[in-house]
Amino acid sequence: QQGVAIVLFIKKEKRGKGCRVFYQDVYGFRENKYGYLGKNGIHTTKWKKLRPSEPYYFFVEKDFSLRENYDKFIFVPEIFNEYSFGVTTHRDHFVVGFTEEEIKQRMRTFLSDLPDDLVMQALELKQTTDFEIKSAREAVKKINWKDYIRPYSYRPFDSRVICYLPNLIDRDRLEIMKHILERDNLALSLTRRLRDPEWKHIFASQFITDKTLISSRDNCYFFPLYLYQKTQNTKKGSLKGLMMLFEPEADYLLRKTNFTPAFVDFISKRFKKSPSPEDIFYYIYAVLYSETYRT
Repeated sequence: QQGVAIVLFIKKEKRGKGCRVFYQDVYGFRENKYGYLGKNGIHTTKWKKLRPSEPYYFFVEKDFSLRENYDKFIFVPEIFNEYSFGVTTHRDHFVVGFTEEEIKQRMRTFLSDLPDDLVMQALELKQTTDFEIKSAREAVKKINWKDYIRPYSYRPFDSRVICYLPNLIDRDRLEIMKHILERDNLALSLTRRLRDPEWKHIFASQFITDKTLISSRDNCYFFPLYLYQKTQNTKKGSLKGLMMLFEPEADYLLRKTNFTPAFVDFISKRFKKSPSPEDIFYYIYAVLYSETYRT
């Protein structure tokens, strides 16, 4: 694949005063990079000198001229108490669809009287350490699986539906997705890593969200605006605790913002009248989304 190789050369300072770090980046296809590395060594490489500094210790050249201003901004995980990656199904072609009927047709095949091997072949399913076809079919047959078909933020402006059952999904992220599942809520989705030339990976959603919502290269994090707390005991007999999400709305009377106490204190000291949680959410989104707005 086309990409970049980072070559490092670390030279120990005399008299034990630490090390100096040099690097060279080699771009192109694998054959070109191997060719360059095979023909060059320490003495023929045009090294670039690095001065790694805490807390990041980057092994590439960076322009830190705006760092002082950058560090004045707030780290997003210091704004929200709870967050996680988006959902990882590992079988999108089975549990995700454009319509409910599309999902239902697959589920009818999945729950039919056909042998396990034929079902796997028909639905292009593979057994893994997290997915055992026989036990999954037996578990889903015991419940009304149609109740678990829900809207799904799959890609930007591409809302689909998902059969949101833990027996069919490898990483359902239920501990965080439960706050937006059939709830009046919003959530930010954004990436942390940057393997694209420009960071512009920010989106807002009202639904359960896929981990690759905004980048096929990097997982996105999911930050809900509100957290819902149950006010009554969960009913017994739930399928891995998921049934509680479909119980009467009256069981969920307590809603609080997902903002950290430090962030709430930060806001309250700067405004005589506190802005609404939604206004704060919109502002965060605008700052991250629009370079013009930031300016």
